[in-house]
Order: sequence, then structure tokens, then C-alpha cells
Amino acid sequence: MKVKNFYVATFLILSLFSMNSFANGPRDVMDLCGQWDFEQTEKAYPPGKFTRKIPVPGLIDLAEPRIDQYDKLFMGDYEPKYNWYRYTFSVPKANRDNKAVLTILKSRFNTQVILNDIDLGTFMECSTPIECDLTNYLNPNGINVLLVRVDDMRRIPAQSAYSKDIEQFTYIPGIWDEVYISFTGPVRIARTLSLPDVKNSKVTVKVLMHNLDEKIRREFSLLDYKADVSVFVREKKSKKIVSDEMSATVNITCLHQKAVELVIPLKDVHLWSPDDPFLYEAVVSVTSEGELSDRFTDTFGMRDFGAKGKSFVLNGDEIVLLGSNITLSRFFGDPERAGLPWDKKWVKKFLIDIPKSLRWNAFRNSIGLLPDFWYELADEYGIMLQNEWPMWKNRGWDNQIEKEYTDWVWADGSHPSIVIWDAMNESRHDYIGNVVIPKLKKLDPTRIWDAGYMNESDMSLNEMDEPHYYPLLFSQRTDKAKVMHNRLNYRFGKLFYEDKTLEESRKSSVPQLVNEYAWLWINRDGTPAFIAKGRTDPDDTLPQNHYFRPLNEWEDENNKTIGLFEYFLGTNTNTKDNWDFQAYYLQLQTEAMRARRYISGVMSFSYLTFNKGYTGDWFLNPIKDLIPGTTLKWQFHCFSPFAVFIDLEDGRYLKNPISFMPGNSSCIKFFGINDTNTEKEGTIVFKIIDASNKIVSRESKEIKIAPHFQEFMDVQMNIPEKSGGYLLVSELTDDNDITQVSRRYIRVGETGDDTAFPEYKIEIPGN
Repeated sequence: MKVKNFYVATFLILSLFSMNSFANGPRDVMDLCGQWDFEQTEKAYPPGKFTRKIPVPGLIDLAEPRIDQYDKLFMGDYEPKYNWYRYTFSVPKANRDNKAVLTILKSRFNTQVILNDIDLGTFMECSTPIECDLTNYLNPNGINVLLVRVDDMRRIPAQSAYSKDIEQFTYIPGIWDEVYISFTGPVRIARTLSLPDVKNSKVTVKVLMHNLDEKIRREFSLLDYKADVSVFVREKKSKKIVSDEMSATVNITCLHQKAVELVIPLKDVHLWSPDDPFLYEAVVSVTSEGELSDRFTDTFGMRDFGAKGKSFVLNGDEIVLLGSNITLSRFFGDPERAGLPWDKKWVKKFLIDIPKSLRWNAFRNSIGLLPDFWYELADEYGIMLQNEWPMWKNRGWDNQIEKEYTDWVWADGSHPSIVIWDAMNESRHDYIGNVVIPKLKKLDPTRIWDAGYMNESDMSLNEMDEPHYYPLLFSQRTDKAKVMHNRLNYRFGKLFYEDKTLEESRKSSVPQLVNEYAWLWINRDGTPAFIAKGRTDPDDTLPQNHYFRPLNEWEDENNKTIGLFEYFLGTNTNTKDNWDFQAYYLQLQTEAMRARRYISGVMSFSYLTFNKGYTGDWFLNPIKDLIPGTTLKWQFHCFSPFAVFIDLEDGRYLKNPISFMPGNSSCIKFFGINDTNTEKEGTIVFKIIDASNKIVSRESKEIKIAPHFQEFMDVQMNIPEKSGGYLLVSELTDDNDITQVSRRYIRVGETGDDTAFPEYKIEIPGN
């Protein structure tokens, strides 16, 4: 390895900065995103003519005029067809002697590439980049016709690592990420992986090179090229150079790939974190046969994420992951989705602005990945991601899984926002857990792996667990008496009630990330989502032949099947009642998990999904406007890093609720937590509010909590003399004048089912 003082090369380097973002030195990129021609066929042959236009990236429902089976597409009961994209282009004169590689960042399903009537191959990958060498098939002096055919989920090969999501009932095909052609010299930078070493102020840059030439020696063996690889690092925003240039020389055979690794010491390292998402760039150059062959700029961040005992640690400090889930693949099946996932303004508000206002710092990408620019936004603005491969109820052949997972790490591994690789959802897979993950830990040792429901008894290396917490899943797969017993004994609102799932988490020695919980799902119009309805067969919003689980077939005293909302609210309810109950229940459930200090991360389910499906999200119609519902607004409070929670079971919705004695003084328990790295202090105001929204009892208390610690407290409250429904509220105001609220409905004296309770209106500050 050679070191070259970077000051010597400053003039040459700075001269390159004036080029546009698609031209880093010899690499020239032709962006193919935009309007393509589009058509469908019943047979696997190109259409005779194209009658539609379609945006790339996007999915086939965006074609105009609409495809014939447009409405059936969203119900999942359409007849699969072959979907043809066409793009015509000319090769820029400056690139006619260069190598040309087509990159399709993500496309589904069975993507076939045809250039100028020549078949360049079919690719089963749906979540990693597809690349084709176009060089020998281009018409350098005329028009080139590029055809890309995408097929249907029902026809993907058995060996594909793309698994079926059993709660997703349609898989709309399409090219769903960016497409471009890059022109380079013979030795191309195929992948880069920039891995931070915070402890030693270094970054390891791994470069996977591809020799696109096919020159042969006289004895018919392929020629070796000598390639010089060099890397220097600069700050992304200021372009200030912060390292010497490191280089290495390797031999790479024609038509082969070769990886090289360079370790780059950095000066005055600036760490990446959600509060300070500072970014660097590794500028990688390859010189071959005495000429600059390719140059590529890879963005990365200097951050160290791992586990210490049962805690997650970021840059040496304990951190609790707080946020939610994004099920983007499910949202792809939403009729209102349109082009929103590729609208950068909409995505910025959805992925950054609203979560930051809620004080979230993380998301789990559930059962599927994201378009590349989503990761770039998370890098730039500071959102941590648990990046989950679309693997549920295992499918695929071992060698293909290993191939796709390896390319996944190469393709996405430089993003500092990705802190956890998540191999699968709610599954166990011995080959993934004990073969693939250990291999990929060598490729990328800077992150931890989650392996679904595998734990230390299943894996030689278990770095974390992901318990999914659904106490309202009272299934009729057990006997009716046990179901009734479980319902009546689930007393939500008490922070530390006995629970088998959470107690198992307490016994584990690794971090526990509860990245799914809720179950009380609602559609965007306020009606119960499918799982919460308790139906024994799908209604007209779901395809009749689709997977169905009667998980909430609850029977009332008249043996009538009812759903969750009917059980807790009765039959005479409206959408506002549904939203209020969901918001209240999710708040209480979140508080119970936050109070358990052995849980190292809490992610509610789900921030985004498809409407009127099995589950639901917390936005109101229309989704394009991203209007937060009541449940989303309350998550501002229960996810606050510095918070006080009431430790008292609900008195409004639970059957056989407790009741306070009128006119008495009662000791009520509260629990304060501080999930930050600094000491926090504030003032708590405790209130009891009557049904007319009048404050009838009030106390206050000062509180101070050490970093990542907690405090129990008892407060003596005067109980009202009048019987009825009340709301107990705690309001914690910190030294930044930000108020965090906890609440519990309480009953005083003799009350009935029709007892009125007060409202507590809530908004997200700044929204």
C-alpha cells in the first residue's frame, strides 16, 4: 500500500469538482429515469407496438393510458402478463470508445434485458442492483433500443431469495428504483463499501473491480491487467480533504472481478449521529494500463453502532431505538400510492420531517427494502434504519440467498443510516443464521445482525432479539375458557403487569428490540382493519382466495362473533371512538415497554402500509397529504426520551374496572425515565380532569433523572367527591419548555357503561 500526500494532488482533484454529479472523472453516467414506452403482452414476446407511457422508477399501474386490468391489479386477482418497457437513446460521442454498463437499481420480477434485439439475460433479483455490460451490443453511431421486460411474482424461480409476505395480497411488478448507463474505461468500479473504524480514526474502503475487457493471450488464456487503485477522503459538504491518498496495485484478469481493501487514516474525525448526521466521501480511482479507467465517489459516515450487554451503543454511548415500521412493499399495493414513493418532497416529509417532530430516531424497513434515495435522505438527516430483507416463511435456495444477501451488503453497506442488517421476519433459517450471516460479518464487521426469531439456542453468534408483542392476539386456537381468562386478565395501563413475552426478553443476554406491537389496527377512514374485525371470511376489500387467519374470532355472551373494537367499545361506536381508543391503547402499551428497562428499542407497527388490508397505519385520508391521525400525534408523548408515565390500569375500557372511593386521598404511582446521555430535570404537574374538562385536583413535583436511568415516585392525589368518569394526567415540562403527557381514564364511585369521560386534545408541536 502506498501513501501519497494529498496536497500534491490538490489542483488536479479540485479541477474535477466543477463537473456535474454524473461525471466524476472518466465515469460518465446517462440517467435513464423518466418517461418510457410501455406495453403488455400475454406471451413472452415483445409487443408489435407500444401504446402507453410509464414513469421510471415506478410500478406498472402508473402506465398511461391505464392497463386493462388496473382495478384487479390492486385486488391481486389479475391474470399475469408480461410488461415491456422501451427506451431509445444515442451514445454520446465522447463515450463511443468506452465500456457501457446498464444498472437497474431495483426491479421486480424476473427482469429481462434486451438491447437492439439481443437478449442480455434474465435476472431474478428484486432487491439488489441488476447490471448488464452493453458494450458489444451498442450501435455507437445511431439509435439504440433498450427493452426491459418484467414478469409477475407468481412466476419467479423457486431459488429466488424474494419471499412472500403472507399479509400482502398483491405484488405489482415494475422497475422501482433508478436506471442509468455508466461509461468507463476497461476496469470498472463495480461496488464500493466504506466501513468506519471510529476507535482508530480510520475508514476501510473495500473496492470490487470488474475488468470488462476480453483480451486473450496467444495461448488462449485471458490477459491480466495491472490496476492501480487509490482512495482519498473529503467532507461531503465542504469538500475539504481530510486524508492522504492511499493506493494499491493489483492484477485483475479480463472478464473477472477482484476485490481490494484500503485503510485510510482520517484527520479530526467528525462522527455521524441522528443529532449530527455528518457525512464524508471516499473518492475511489482506478488506473489501468497507464490511463485513468474509472472514478467513483462513495458517501459514508463515521459512526460506531453495536451492542454492549443488553444495550445498543452508538459512538460509545448507550442509545435506545425509538420509532416505527415502514412496510413499503405493502404500500406498493395501495390504490392511493400512485407515484408517492418516488416523490422526493413527499418522502422527505414522511421519512424525515414528521418522525423528527415525533422525536423518533429509527425505523425498521419491514419485509422489504427502499429505493436508494430513501437511504440517502436517512443518511443526510439522521434516521437510523433496521434494514430487513424480504424474507418471511422461508423460501429460496441456499446458494441464491447467499448471493443476493452478499450483493445487498455490498450495495447498501456504505449508508451510515443502516445500523442493523435484518435477515428475516418472524422466521428461523439455519443456513442464513449459521452460514450466511457469519460470512457477511467478515465482509461488514461494523453492524449487528438480526435473524428473526432465531436466538442463542439457534445460532453460534446471536447479537440481538426482536420479540413481537401482541397481547390482544386472543386466538380461538386455544379453548374458549382460556381465551376469556386471557382477555379479562390483560390489564393494560399498569406498567409492570406479568407478561410471558416480555419476561422472556428480560432473561436474554442480548439487546431486545420490540419492533412490532399494536394489533388494534384501523383503516385511514377510521373503520377497523381486517385483523381487528374478527370476521370468519374476508369482506369485499380482500380477494376471496387470499390467505386468511381468523385470529380475532371472539364470541360474546350470545355466541356472536365480534371484533376487537366491538369487544372494548360496544356496537354503537363511530370512527372517532375507534381512533381515540387506538391512540390511548397504543400509548399505554408503548409506556409499558419503555418502562421495562431491559428493552433496548421500541418500534410501533405500522407507520405506513396499504389501506384496508390486514393491518393499518396512522395517517388520515388522503395519504398524499400525510395528515397525522390521533394515534400518531400521541406517539410524540409516549416516545419522548425524557418522560413520566402513570402506573395505573385503565378505568374506561377494561372489563370490571377499578374505581376510586369518592372524596378520599389516594397514593398513585408514577415512573420516570431518561433515555438520553445527559441528566434531565423538569417539573411535573398532576391533574384530575372531570367530564366537563374542568381541573378538580392538582399537584406538582420536581424531578431529576440521571442518564439512562429511571425513578419511581408516589404522588398523593385528592379524589373528587362526585362519582363519574375522570382523566388523570401528568404533564412533564423540561428545561426546553417541551411538555410530555401521560394519561389514564379513572372511575370514581358507582359508574355505568354509559359514563362520560373528558377529552384531552393533543397536537404535535410545530405541526
